[in-house]
Amino acid sequence: MTHYQALELPETASQDDIRRAYRRLVLLTHPDRTPDPVAHGRYLAVIAAYDTLSDPARRQAYDRTLHSKAFTSELGASPGRRRDAAARGFHAPRRVATVTVTDYDAEHARFYRLFRPILIAALIICLGVMGDYLLARESPERVQRAELEVYHSGGSRHSRRQAHYYLQYTTDQGTFNANDADDEIPPGTLLLIKRTPLFRTALAAHYAQAQSKGEPIPLYGKVS
Repeated sequence: MTHYQALELPETASQDDIRRAYRRLVLLTHPDRTPDPVAHGRYLAVIAAYDTLSDPARRQAYDRTLHSKAFTSELGASPGRRRDAAARGFHAPRRVATVTVTDYDAEHARFYRLFRPILIAALIICLGVMGDYLLARESPERVQRAELEVYHSGGSRHSRRQAHYYLQYTTDQGTFNANDADDEIPPGTLLLIKRTPLFRTALAAHYAQAQSKGEPIPLYGKVS
């Protein structure tokens, strides 16, 4: 049922006709005047129809919708009617692509499925590094040899690269770097080195109590 049918009016009705029909039908179908549930539904239809047709802009949009629906039904009736409608200059309404909440949820779920393994792997790596650092323990290691290493810093077009030297010590359990090249640790020296259990990274080192007062050794750079 169209809004015009709800107000018992033709599509050519004036605004005064719409206003008079609305007042008459509201009095007849108001729930306070009749307990009939059918009349109550008609009352709601009259309210909705008047709300649309009383506004010229909304009425014009509604009329266009009615004509589009009539044209669509006419196209589906028969080939002859489709040709007549085309000859009268009617054009089927264009379909406009819309993005619904369901489409957004589906895209979000697809994005989550693609990147979930990466997120889980990154979380595992972060937890592993943190746990490896927290579980670091000291253990005695004996120095076997020392080698002089160099790295360069800078290198931009406005500054010259600078060379820095450090000693890399090899022990019976790994290596570590010391940034004090002037104080070389002789081979055979027993050190207490704090290493992580997983990556075997040296975090701190100092002389064993039996040889000195536990003097710390400054470490430099990434160690292994």
